[in-house]
Amino acid sequence: MKTLAQFPSHFFSGTALAVAAIVAVAFGISCSQTPKVVPPPGPKTYTCKDRPIKIDKIYTGKGVDKDPVVACIGVYVSWKGKHGWKVSFTTSPFTSGATDIDDATTPDKLVIKDIGADDVGFKYSVTLDDGTKYDPQIIVMGGS
Repeated sequence: MKTLAQFPSHFFSGTALAVAAIVAVAFGISCSQTPKVVPPPGPKTYTCKDRPIKIDKIYTGKGVDKDPVVACIGVYVSWKGKHGWKVSFTTSPFTSGATDIDDATTPDKLVIKDIGADDVGFKYSVTLDDGTKYDPQIIVMGGS
């Protein structure tokens, strides 16, 4: 024969209510502290903008403040630093076809050209007036 579960007779009805409240609160707290699953962040959106690059010896091992530089078709890339530097590309990423740039080159000639659908890396060298040479690169984001 089955019987209903009952509190022992020495429990008061208030005690049963208090025990039920404690159990309910404990269950509520443990559920509210369950870690929430956060979805991973989506892909980062890249904002195309002009890319000024600083040249200086203080950028140890690089010679430039950004390496690699990511650029998009149609934006300007420029270099700035103490006089006496030269930037040389084997293959030009610019609409003007320029492969040698120095502190006298005007930035309006340094617009990134259309390289097609694929992303392309353009290695270049930076040579300072004391002969120190660095090999950073520009990555051009291809069109869709």
